[in-house]
Amino acid sequence: MKNPTPDPTGPLETALSGVARALARDRRMNVSLQSGGAQAGLGHNATVRMSKPQPTRQAHEMTQLRGELDLAALARRYHNPKLHTRERPAGDKQSAIFDALEQMRVAMLGGRDYAGVRKNLDQRLERYCDAQGYGRLSERADPPLADILAVLAREEITGTPPPAALERLVRLWEPFVRKSAGDTLASLKDRLDDQQQYAKAIRTLLKQLATGEDAPGEGDASAIDSAEAVDSETLDEQNETESLGAVGGQEQTDDQPGSGDEGEQESPSMGERGEETAGRKQRESRTGLATPQLDPRTFYAGDQPYKIYTERYDEAIPAHRLASPEELARLRAQLDQKLAQVRGTFARLSAQLQRLLLARQQRSWEFDLEEGLINTARLARVVSNPAYRQIYKQEKEAPFKDTVITLLMDNSGSMRGRPITIAALSADILARSLERAGVKVEILGFTTRDWKGGHSYKAWVKDGRPPKPGRLNDLRHIIYKSADQPLVRARRNLGLMLKEGLLKENIDGEALLWAYSRLLARPEARRILMVISDGAPVDDATLSANYPGYLDRHLRDVIAHIQSEENVELLAIGIGHDVGRYYARSVTLSDITRLGETMARELVKLFEK
Repeated sequence: MKNPTPDPTGPLETALSGVARALARDRRMNVSLQSGGAQAGLGHNATVRMSKPQPTRQAHEMTQLRGELDLAALARRYHNPKLHTRERPAGDKQSAIFDALEQMRVAMLGGRDYAGVRKNLDQRLERYCDAQGYGRLSERADPPLADILAVLAREEITGTPPPAALERLVRLWEPFVRKSAGDTLASLKDRLDDQQQYAKAIRTLLKQLATGEDAPGEGDASAIDSAEAVDSETLDEQNETESLGAVGGQEQTDDQPGSGDEGEQESPSMGERGEETAGRKQRESRTGLATPQLDPRTFYAGDQPYKIYTERYDEAIPAHRLASPEELARLRAQLDQKLAQVRGTFARLSAQLQRLLLARQQRSWEFDLEEGLINTARLARVVSNPAYRQIYKQEKEAPFKDTVITLLMDNSGSMRGRPITIAALSADILARSLERAGVKVEILGFTTRDWKGGHSYKAWVKDGRPPKPGRLNDLRHIIYKSADQPLVRARRNLGLMLKEGLLKENIDGEALLWAYSRLLARPEARRILMVISDGAPVDDATLSANYPGYLDRHLRDVIAHIQSEENVELLAIGIGHDVGRYYARSVTLSDITRLGETMARELVKLFEK
């Protein structure tokens, strides 16, 4: 009977255990090589679990193994887990930053005393950043703030530059960090040997960053788990604030009624209405591209062109102008409480969507490299020429074709309660996932400023109620998030959907044309418009003064135009409402809780094309 083949990892475990004991100055330390991941860098167990290397044991793999081992041994030597737990702040973002900076403290202490250890840890960090794909991460996607701050602290204390993959993001955030907490960052160097003082300095740094201004932005919360760190009102206001422009709006000025101004206004004359039309044709979008001149009145409502009695009181307005900062923060907190109740479901949804999107990215290989994965097709050259080194290959990821997606949300009164909450949460999660995959997302809402007609209706009454007046309510089109705005700067805006009194009536045709016109002004090659609605267009003032199917017929004509042009991919999701009778591509839901799942599934289907 043959003797069993000895496990080649046995001698390696023995050697690594000896290194760990010496570095940790703890005779109890051992190394166990297992299939699977290694223990966390701040783990404090006597037995260090490490990933079993491949039989080939390539040099880069062994370097990675040594880096992980050194970090675990140094944590055993320099890190006090009880003190760390006591000082660790609450909140996912703060705690992640706290952990990363403490881990970097441990690494810097070991690197200060041992040059070989410092080299192993630096190479480990380089490979970690490469594996995370930080070099390919968009500046508008969620930044890895914990790693950015840890690397910035290392540079401040030791002078070591950031890993190449992370340097661009570090330089983006460095001015904000130094402006908000530069002195505290510098003080970490003098506290390196005292974990408790170092921890207190980190907590001070977190507070300073949470109240800092002009942060580049982050996709999950804010600079440090706080939306207040970046004030939406100060960001890109000129680009966000726009008129209804080519879809029949009037740019709002100081003379015009704004949010909450419901006082009596002077009725516009017929001559003034003509000036409105001329002014609309001269305006351009804030992107610098001419907005397509799509006047709602060129579409039909039955046998006659659609009419608008006056556009003077219409508005397209950024969400943050419809509530105070304090109210927005409170509404966002309410939305986050709802999110916590369904966090598991939405987390799975986000992960599934992002995984499917990334899986559909086009990939290719780069050959003839001096490092990477071995290209077996080149091995013969090594036999004939031992000096030949270009036998490696590396996989490359090609980003999605330029894509922008607009989520147009029905903000009518019938959406009040659970439907609008689920819609806001779904928009938040989808925007986050799409942004991480490099897809730009715009979130818009539509409603009216009043029930049963507002200033427009009063103007019609004052003019003697002329017959067939057309639309008789004041539009309110809301920009929750523009396509070029990072989600971190718009998260608080989404809470506005929960504001009492915001949701009124819905004039879908003009809203759809507004969102469509914004998309046409975008430079992206692919444009997708998703409409979320729970009913047919309704405005009592308009329908009573015209005929019951007036708004419905206009919506159908607008949809027919968009679908015939084929320059925007249009789909709709109806909540308890059959939108299939309007849209060629549609889904009707009877269960509102499936909205997020359905939105994600329909988007994935589009990306499969």
